[in-house]
Amino acid sequence: MSINKTTKVSGPPNSDESVSNGASTPKTRQRGLPDRSSLQSLAETYIHVQQQHWPKEIARVYPEVSRKSDLGRMIELFERTYISGEPSTEIDGPSEGGMLGVAYCRYSDANSNPRSLDQQLKNVLERAAKEAFFVPWQYVFADAAISGTTDKRGGYQLMKSLIVRDAGAPKCFFIDELGRASRDHIESLTLGRLIEQCGKRLIGATDGFDSENPTSKIMLTIFSMLHELFVDQLREKVGRGLDDSFRQGKPLYKPSYGYALEPILDDNGVPIVSQGGKPIQQVVIVPAEAEQVRRIFKLYADDGWSPRRIAQLFNEEQIDDRQSWSNSLIRNALQREMYRGREIWRRTAKKMDPQTKVIRTVNRPEEEWRVREMPHLRIIDEDLWRRAQDRMEELSVAYNAADSSISRNEGHAKRIFNYFCHGCGKPMWSGRGSSRPVVCCPRGRDGIDGCNMDGSKTVSHIDQSLLNFILGKLVDGQFVTNLVDAANNYLTDLPRAPSPDKKVIEREIKSKSKSIDRIVSSLEAFDEEADLVPVLQKVAKLTKEVSELKSQLTAAEQSHAKVDPIRHDQAAELVADLSELLYRDTEASNRVLSALVGRVKIERGEKISQRRFKWYAHFEFNSVPVLLEIARQKSCPSTDTWEFLSDRSWTTEVPTTLEIRRFTNAEILSKTVACMHAAGSSRNNIAISLAIDSTTVDTALRLWGDGERCYLPDQRLVESRRFESIESVKLQQEVRRLVDEAGLDFKEVGEKLERSSALVARAYKQADPTKNRLLAMDGAILRKSAKRRISQEQINLIRLRVTESKMSNRKIAQEVGCDHHTVADEKQRMASEGIDF
Repeated sequence: MSINKTTKVSGPPNSDESVSNGASTPKTRQRGLPDRSSLQSLAETYIHVQQQHWPKEIARVYPEVSRKSDLGRMIELFERTYISGEPSTEIDGPSEGGMLGVAYCRYSDANSNPRSLDQQLKNVLERAAKEAFFVPWQYVFADAAISGTTDKRGGYQLMKSLIVRDAGAPKCFFIDELGRASRDHIESLTLGRLIEQCGKRLIGATDGFDSENPTSKIMLTIFSMLHELFVDQLREKVGRGLDDSFRQGKPLYKPSYGYALEPILDDNGVPIVSQGGKPIQQVVIVPAEAEQVRRIFKLYADDGWSPRRIAQLFNEEQIDDRQSWSNSLIRNALQREMYRGREIWRRTAKKMDPQTKVIRTVNRPEEEWRVREMPHLRIIDEDLWRRAQDRMEELSVAYNAADSSISRNEGHAKRIFNYFCHGCGKPMWSGRGSSRPVVCCPRGRDGIDGCNMDGSKTVSHIDQSLLNFILGKLVDGQFVTNLVDAANNYLTDLPRAPSPDKKVIEREIKSKSKSIDRIVSSLEAFDEEADLVPVLQKVAKLTKEVSELKSQLTAAEQSHAKVDPIRHDQAAELVADLSELLYRDTEASNRVLSALVGRVKIERGEKISQRRFKWYAHFEFNSVPVLLEIARQKSCPSTDTWEFLSDRSWTTEVPTTLEIRRFTNAEILSKTVACMHAAGSSRNNIAISLAIDSTTVDTALRLWGDGERCYLPDQRLVESRRFESIESVKLQQEVRRLVDEAGLDFKEVGEKLERSSALVARAYKQADPTKNRLLAMDGAILRKSAKRRISQEQINLIRLRVTESKMSNRKIAQEVGCDHHTVADEKQRMASEGIDF
């Protein structure tokens, strides 16, 4: 059996340097496995003792034990056995008399003396020799810095595996004393029962225990009880000492990320030392790490990032020169009270399951906590801490409660809109249809509470419909005009409205607050069996009324405040900035769109064919909260006005019902195609630059000419349509190599690859889509082969005829001896060079 926890290991397995000085390498070391220096001492002790009692065996097995390479081989064998969890089956036994034995050693704490293993091994080997048992190196097991209260120890489990082995197994097992095997009463008795049932023998070298002794059961029971009692008393003493150190403000453990330990200096700058001669240390803030801690909290609380995404970012940036940031590490940091200047100790405890022996961490009751305020170590201000905890609590409810007030997507956005069922009002679930992501209502699927929306809708179709509507609104100049006029009219009419009496509102607030205090103070007199639900409901109702009255009081105080009207040009700039915010990452876009349209309720409408239905999206379009946030970020002069409108709950919410439909490629690309065609690009060049066919180009031009407008961005579509299954895309790399490096023209490449020259030309031109797109927008010709298919004399004759005559392309082609498309291409080259013809 092997232990999974790991620490650092020193040196390569079989290197002289690692054995002699423990040089550090970036390997991981299994928990409980002794370090290299301890193993070297253990091997030297083994050789020294066994040479005294079994000289012939040691000379035969280890003929050159003085060499460091032999010690390295022994260390490597020990490590390999420990890590594999399987004891070796090839053992060199004694040649003259004697039987095989097993040795086990252990020490408990990292602060213990590692030489304890050597001392235990010396005692064990000498006792084994007296009993005429030879212990081979393969049967020397040890655990370092691991408690005997658990049986999850690599060396201990190796020893137990030999106890139950039959063929060729050792008969006797040696330990220094019973406490080295286990300090758990039940585990010690279990070990004794296992030894008895398997017909083996267990001997303690220093405590006199021998399982073949008639009184061994009594001794085992007494010794195991004493060892467990010793651990309990030691744990209590350590707990008292730690409690005292905690009250004195001393650091008890290694500081968390963001802090470090440094020695306390006296007036002369000399470190102050304790009675034991060790420097007295204090916890201090590390500025660079503290900045990253604040970054974690801001990304989570303010930017809506998930702990997993923060961990991925930190690993990409290699924060703190490491790539071991994880979801759980970030989540633990967000809950660490130390960052707010408040340290809590004894918050958790470790409990072992008596059946499975699994150790679990459990929360202690709050009255058992030890708390101390450390304001000088505060990294996160209280406001940011509270925002992070509120979001964490909100998300915890969203992921664990059926009646959560928010959906999972509102907590950790994986879609740009928040979709809810129009029938039951519950969040819609994400899924995957035949080839694309879809959303559906799980309650409608099962018919719960009468919800009948049992179908699913493609997410991209909903996103496209909503984005097209929103972008159409934002580019519409009339929308900005109507918004500004409505806001300014509201500001103009506001002073004319009668303002509420502030004194009356203040009296009501005072009266209701007294009622709340009176009810709360009387709760102590209630009988434990009394029904407090009506009382608590009344308190909640009064609290809500007080909150509403305070809002009315704030509005009354601002009723005659003078604010400047909003200018049309300022509002137009904010709307333009809003359009740009929609193209950020998913989480950022979700925050903007959530404020803009709120929750989008999806409804399945009437049936239009056997398997198709109409689908609708219901939402309320309100641009005020988003424009206010943009104005704050840009320090816009109209910020105060937008804040005033928001505080008075002025809104532009318009209930909207939108039919969801699929947008064709021709619709999405219609504006881009029209711009390229107006610049002089041919239909073929447009098709090549956008990776579409000529029919789509014709349809896009027709739609644009008919006045149909689509406001969706087309760049993502163009990039997503470059599938490797397209023949021209498959050939791109080989075509570019043959044209650019081998100097072949398209016709020669086509013959070599057994493809048409037209397909080769398309593959070559599509190899650089970004450049092709820019060329097509300028009306320039697309990338051509470096090798021309006509001679320089033919090129010169074409240019001469183009500039000096009005001959058609076909006539010039007949005279020169080329294709009329070649003449057209040459004309485009001349135009790009600025030649007038």
